[in-house]
Amino acid sequence: MRGYDYMSNNKKKSNKQPFIDEHSGSVSFNNLPAGEKQTTFEDFTVNHNKAVVVAHTEDNPITLIIKTKHGKEIIRTVDAEADIAVQVEDIKKVTIICNALAGTCSGFVENFLYRMLITLK
Repeated sequence: MRGYDYMSNNKKKSNKQPFIDEHSGSVSFNNLPAGEKQTTFEDFTVNHNKAVVVAHTEDNPITLIIKTKHGKEIIRTVDAEADIAVQVEDIKKVTIICNALAGTCSGFVENFLYRMLITLK
């Protein structure tokens, strides 16, 4: 991190102190048509983060796509009436796709995000 000097040779402390920010959110998807996608989370910050993404589908299977800030793509299938939890570092975007052959998908995606932030004191 540019300009970050919390400890320099264990002698001097900077006025910049890190802290952990925690937040969570839940996005429901109801009657998402077969083959359609919905973005449930996007992070536009440069802060480092760790997250747990929980997806649940009530009726038809979905594909969960998690993209990281480093370009990695994690793809998981969530079976009908099932749950999945994935821990990810530096999450950027979460998208779901309804895998129903016909009809719609319903359920929710929860994100539990922990970010390290630097503040000036």
